Amino acid sequence: MNSKESFIIYKGFYEPIKDMTDEQLGRLFRAIFNYHLGGRTKVNTDIRMAFDFFLNQFKIDEKKYQAICDKNRENIKKYWDKQKDTTEYNRTDIDKIPTIKTGTINYSELTDGLIEAKKRIRATINI
Repeated sequence: MNSKESFIIYKGFYEPIKDMTDEQLGRLFRAIFNYHLGGRTKVNTDIRMAFDFFLNQFKIDEKKYQAICDKNRENIKKYWDKQKDTTEYNRTDIDKIPTIKTGTINYSELTDGLIEAKKRIRATINI
């Protein structure tokens, strides 16, 4: 069981279950949904083999999904580790930038606010 909002049923699953009765298919799919909504579920012996077949594929798909999530997490961490704050390089002397006011917007303060927002975002995602 996982926290995803979906699961995949492959077309290739049809062949092993095509001879099941509508009642058996109904119980099978109810068991599949119960599994995904709450974990373990009890199934009757007449659908146990088919359920185990689906369950095995769901576990394989979950491992693939977790591997992708882990890789994405690693990539975004590498990306943020490479990012540096522009003030570190002294590219511009912030005091020499004239304060431009349009209405009530102070662009010098806006720049400082954006830098602070970036720091808060990085701290929030633990980078």
